[in-house]
Amino acid sequence: MGKAFVKRMVGKHYLAIVWGHVGKSEPCLNGPDCRVECIGSHVYKVQMSIGIVSHKWPCGREQKIVVPESFPLCQSPRESCTLVVVLEHAYLCGQPASRLLLIPQTGRRHQLRVHCAIGLRHPIVGDLIYSQWPFISTSSYSSHLSQDVRLSSIDHCLDRMMLHAYRLNIVVRSRRKQVTAHHLLRMDDDEDARFPRHKTLDIVTDEPVFFRDQSVWKVEITLHELSAWKNVYCLPG
Repeated sequence: MGKAFVKRMVGKHYLAIVWGHVGKSEPCLNGPDCRVECIGSHVYKVQMSIGIVSHKWPCGREQKIVVPESFPLCQSPRESCTLVVVLEHAYLCGQPASRLLLIPQTGRRHQLRVHCAIGLRHPIVGDLIYSQWPFISTSSYSSHLSQDVRLSSIDHCLDRMMLHAYRLNIVVRSRRKQVTAHHLLRMDDDEDARFPRHKTLDIVTDEPVFFRDQSVWKVEITLHELSAWKNVYCLPG
């Protein structure tokens, strides 16, 4: 199974809640740091070259964080890409929020958090690091992500960040009984044609009960059904 990760034969789905209604009014963003392309109705491809920088917070604590390549002192930048599907526009504790399906095409450190906060300009709820972008007020970056006091207070009250590892789909070759007992064939005919000798191990976690609490999470509109994206792990084409 370890070879599947090395050969990138693993599909990953993440669910996230971000502040604001993604795609409701903002145009797609393109610049030196980030390229956001709308590839379908409320479906986006986020591409960004990101690296590491050592940042010192006002409290004196130093921490390595992930930033766009053009950020001052950025080290070892690498390309990253994420497919973003907007599932719902809703309200979280009375504030506009969106529920997203995130399908990473690369596996960079903090990639999903950075792509939401800096690429989409919609930070993940409960992300106490990247919701504070830009970190350096004297940089050339705009202050469009300076958080509302109400959102910041909600972020600090939560016991976790609203990023959930939902599905792991691993293409495997083993025919051993103890492994094949957990195999689930891909439902998509095209996938079966691509991997005629392979079967897949499909690991799915329960969605957080958070979404069933209507006193906290109130859906305004459903834009995509999560089940419709079950077998999508890579960009079309």
